[in-house]
Amino acid sequence: MSNKTQEELDREEAAALSQMIEETEDLPPEDGEVMRAILCAVRDSGEAAKAHLRAGRSIVYSERDTPRGCLIRKYPDGRRELFRVVDGEEVTIRELD
Repeated sequence: MSNKTQEELDREEAAALSQMIEETEDLPPEDGEVMRAILCAVRDSGEAAKAHLRAGRSIVYSERDTPRGCLIRKYPDGRRELFRVVDGEEVTIRELD
């Protein structure tokens, strides 16, 4: 178990998201724009994501170990899938546990 405070973890997560946003500059323009929009939305406090799930809508996010260029979609029923955006379209890579 980590001895880090929530504030430290939040700072690390924000830094990781900023790095991922920077990495989208290497993607084709249409893919990079979609990824940047999604990643910027992820930087909120999490309340919007929780509200989306409660309302029956899926959310998109990433974790520290999410492969580069990929994102995770979580559905209200708890299912999660790994995907990437190719030519402006979502391509599912696999279901996650």
